[in-house]
Amino acid sequence: MKNLSFFNNINKIYFIGIGGISMSALACIMKNHGFNISGSDIVKSEITQKLEKENIKVIYNQQAKNIKKFQPDLVVYSGAIKEENKELKYARIQNIYCLERNKFIKELLSFYKNVISISGTHGKSTTTSMISEIFFNAKLNPTVHIGAESVNLNSNFLVGKNNFFINEACEYKKSFLDFKSTLGVILNIEEDHPDCYKNLDEIKIAFNNFASICNNIVINSDYENYIINNNKLTFNFKNALFSVRKIKNLSNGGYSFIVFKNNVFYEKFILNIFGKHNILNALASICVADFFNIDKNIIKSSLYNFKGLKRRFEQFDSKKLEGKIYFDYAHHPTEIKKLLEEVKIFNKPVICVFQPHTYSRTKKYFDDFLQSFKNTYQTIFYKTYHAREKKIKGGQSKDIYNKLKKNYNVYYYNSFSKIIKHLKKYAKINCIVLFVGAGDIYNIKQYL
Repeated sequence: MKNLSFFNNINKIYFIGIGGISMSALACIMKNHGFNISGSDIVKSEITQKLEKENIKVIYNQQAKNIKKFQPDLVVYSGAIKEENKELKYARIQNIYCLERNKFIKELLSFYKNVISISGTHGKSTTTSMISEIFFNAKLNPTVHIGAESVNLNSNFLVGKNNFFINEACEYKKSFLDFKSTLGVILNIEEDHPDCYKNLDEIKIAFNNFASICNNIVINSDYENYIINNNKLTFNFKNALFSVRKIKNLSNGGYSFIVFKNNVFYEKFILNIFGKHNILNALASICVADFFNIDKNIIKSSLYNFKGLKRRFEQFDSKKLEGKIYFDYAHHPTEIKKLLEEVKIFNKPVICVFQPHTYSRTKKYFDDFLQSFKNTYQTIFYKTYHAREKKIKGGQSKDIYNKLKKNYNVYYYNSFSKIIKHLKKYAKINCIVLFVGAGDIYNIKQYL
């Protein structure tokens, strides 16, 4: 790679915000390509500890002296980093080349013959992981960049050859518009990210622009009319190029189903992960694999052995709580409704511990959140994960709680210790306890 244009004169790369799930993957990919990598983050985490095991130095502060000492040829920073960040500010003063994460990925993608970018409001990480597993098992040596940790890979990245780059492409701040691709995937298009999109129409335009920079598009047929692209391959439960019949529930929460291509039998598949929505993710993956002429038996065995992602209905064995414990990343009302609807299959009372993600999303979809928790025995609300935002009136977790408390069995706590105390009292052996959200609610597991 170093012999190719953009990276000709680059040896040392510094990542500001290296503990982010995407930034950490990029740092590891570049480390494995022979570059000298370092970076900073504010807090120590499982991700930063993994980076350190990869012999990547992580600094737990963000001061100008870090840049001065490392003397990087290139600084990469995440979208969460403000211009007043001391490291970024110093790098600019010193005329060190700086690239925002998406622009960096854009440069990286140019070195790969085939780029597969997976987009959508929901299911990106799971589908990216499924496709990666198929391509890996087909011995196509893909390089992979995922926005979550794959259980199969025990990682969120994979370093391969330069023939295939499989890339999770997020619509936040229109970042996916930097990812020109051989094949783009659009799983679904819903209103989200109210801090950077005014309405659904703006989101539709962004996805259409994404499709325009892809040579070919794999798309859920429900959203086909949103997109102008002559090279569309559709998938859906029915009325699509790739469709599904004879869906059967398995005792482990998975599914068996038969796939048809152009209404002609294609193959029977078994998916051993929870959630009917994952059939659509699998179908998109099948469509991608078929596009690249991967053997059906490899597709079939890869999906059969796919174990999912961490924080996607991830089971956790607790020493302190009774009942079955799961963590799930759902943070959009649609995702929460689907999750709580699908766990009804277990016929057990559900206690849902929910942490909203960002004040703007909570306020924008407030009424939808009010409708999301009807299938629970109890719902516990934990304080909103602010991410990049300042508090907004009407956008806090407690606001949802206050609206629901008269008619529903709901609670609000602002600390892990109070949540655990409550669960010790109410979570019995026949319960399911779901910790739901995309914020730091996941950290409660260390106290369980």
